Amino acid sequence: MTAFIEENLEQPIRSPDLVALTGLSPGHFFRTFKETFGQTPFAYIARLGIERAQRMMLTSGHSLCEIALDCGMCDQSHLTRMFRQRVGMTPGEWRRVHCLRAN
Repeated sequence: MTAFIEENLEQPIRSPDLVALTGLSPGHFFRTFKETFGQTPFAYIARLGIERAQRMMLTSGHSLCEIALDCGMCDQSHLTRMFRQRVGMTPGEWRRVHCLRAN
């Protein structure tokens, strides 16, 4: 399951696709996923996308738009919204702070 999510992070991952991988009923799948990972599938996928975006901002010169698409977001504004909710600053602010520390 986690390998499927990580390998397909750059495209939308829908709940029915995850449920189909397991063969469980939707209710049982969501309950088991949350018990196992401590968060919903959506929150887990969002966290992985943000973590990938952070790695890409540190290691590549890609634009935030390119990073957003590589991390499964539909555009840069989607990345910015999700990033700010989870990290507390915009991707651009985060990149400036962390790139300054690295130099």
